[in-house]
Amino acid sequence: MSGMISLWMEKYKHTMEIAKIIFKSYMPKRLEKGMLFLNEDVLYELEKDLPNKDEYISINGAPVEPYIIIEGDPNIASDTYIIATPDEIGWWDEGEHTDELREISFADLKFVIEFCDSLIVIEGDWYDIDDEEAHQSYEKFIPDTYDGKIVIQPYNEEDYEEDNNDEGPEYDGAGFTKDDNFE
Repeated sequence: MSGMISLWMEKYKHTMEIAKIIFKSYMPKRLEKGMLFLNEDVLYELEKDLPNKDEYISINGAPVEPYIIIEGDPNIASDTYIIATPDEIGWWDEGEHTDELREISFADLKFVIEFCDSLIVIEGDWYDIDDEEAHQSYEKFIPDTYDGKIVIQPYNEEDYEEDNNDEGPEYDGAGFTKDDNFE
């Protein structure tokens, strides 16, 4: 039967993954308040509508929209892929100290760029996918959503390493950990 997609997916791991926010430019019909611009790693938003779109864009570049990607092996083109488009990015999670989510803001995006090197953490599932039509198998991360939007957290290397360290404590040559106390 032509036109039928033959995919088989099997979930194999629920996890927190490091992802990256990138910005892609687009060409709008007009420049409106709230549009985002990125100039030399500085994110800013328009504070008012601007009438002369062409002049502003020729000086400052085109506006940008956020996307979320999972970066894989840089030697494999298909190993890096978009997991969220601008309309799918929606919720900000402050972390373990609160259970509340709030809508992501301009300040949150700016914080991620300036203090987290554009890295974020997203919860979701890894799937083994077998595409019979294309004769290939691959893995894909599919993020969890809340009300149809992805929840993101700022990346904190120390927190992430602690949460994802499956190896257990490090032992010295005598079988003691750095946390063992003999006093």
